Amino acid sequence: MLGDLWGNYSEEDLYQIAVGRPLEEKELASLMLLKTFEAAALELSPTGYYGCFSGGKDSIVIAHLMKKAGVKHELWYNNVTIDPPVLVRFILDHYPHAKWNNVGTHLLRYMVERGKLPPTRMVRWCCDVYKEQGGNKQFKVMGVRGPESPRRKGLWREVTVHQRSRSKALCPILYWTDDDVWTYIRRNNLEYPSLYDEVDGAGKKLFPRLGCIGCPMSSRRKLEFERFPQYEAMWRKAINELWAKWKDIPRKDGERRKLGMFASGDELWQWWMEEENVNDTDEPDCQMWLW
Repeated sequence: MLGDLWGNYSEEDLYQIAVGRPLEEKELASLMLLKTFEAAALELSPTGYYGCFSGGKDSIVIAHLMKKAGVKHELWYNNVTIDPPVLVRFILDHYPHAKWNNVGTHLLRYMVERGKLPPTRMVRWCCDVYKEQGGNKQFKVMGVRGPESPRRKGLWREVTVHQRSRSKALCPILYWTDDDVWTYIRRNNLEYPSLYDEVDGAGKKLFPRLGCIGCPMSSRRKLEFERFPQYEAMWRKAINELWAKWKDIPRKDGERRKLGMFASGDELWQWWMEEENVNDTDEPDCQMWLW
């Protein structure tokens, strides 16, 4: 009879039911998920869960839930090297126990040395190199939420398996809304990065979400560069160095590099900043595209 009952609902209906539950029910479900899969995490690593920690609001909630559930875990921050300095300082001050994954080379230096085009929304090599490698042999816990974007809603499940490595990721707050996250943070008096409280002249939040400064998936790159002009200067300098170093060097197959299509480094910069290189309907989703 229960199967017949659920058979009357579409997948979209079930998703909306899950998202619409009270926060108290969602919290209990999240804690149960963490406890249920802890044994599986411990089979993969004696340290338990690999907590993907960015310092943003969702990972703050994930960290608190894992602690509240009493499950064994470690927090890991992937140092992309171009996160907002305010965010990095927050992690150092409030989560000194978080471990850091360091590639060893600054992302912009890596781009220049390898002759890579600046990352675009279609080719995000930055995520592959700087974000996706940590914890692939462990059971990851991630703060992915379906209400954030249509793609996350469509592709992620509470337990998701990586297509290539077959490693597993648990998404305990998949059905939480923004209001759920902020309510949980306030109820538990959790500290969060001050960038979330910055507003423009009209009182609109400048940084409703945090991520790499200059991310091509963000529709707020110009605003980010206004707030952190030193990062815009770093990007422009690196892009000009990239063009000067590689514009006349062919690819391994002998074909001309795309860099050679631009008359100058500044022209390459302007192409990279064009609005058509930004997906205005989806927010940054750097931990999604390989899953």
